[in-house]
Amino acid sequence: MDLVELRDKKLRTIKTPIILSINKKNVEKYYETVSSQLLENNFLFIKKSETKFWDHFIFDQKKVDLTFNELKKKLKKNFSNLEFQENAWYLEWIEDTDLEVYPNEENEEVFDCYEIKVSFEPV
Repeated sequence: MDLVELRDKKLRTIKTPIILSINKKNVEKYYETVSSQLLENNFLFIKKSETKFWDHFIFDQKKVDLTFNELKKKLKKNFSNLEFQENAWYLEWIEDTDLEVYPNEENEEVFDCYEIKVSFEPV
């Protein structure tokens, strides 16, 4: 599935979660404000996963009446430093959830998702 082609479809109609990735040094600065915007738009927080330098917050989109492009436009008004992209994450990260996703066509170990990324920013 090509997520670029789905950017103008309502998120509630596709099985494509949002991953909010924040550099660990900036979680305190950004998590509350960005996640509150997601929650206000009916995203449902599912789970947090961590890597060495990043915290990844997985959000279910099945009640969201926005497209990815609309979400991007809305968030960019308040957070100009956010990056938006298509990505793939390991299915094992969501094994203990009821999140429904499309497996990646090339690798059945991962699922396709949209990612919102907050890169490292000096505090």
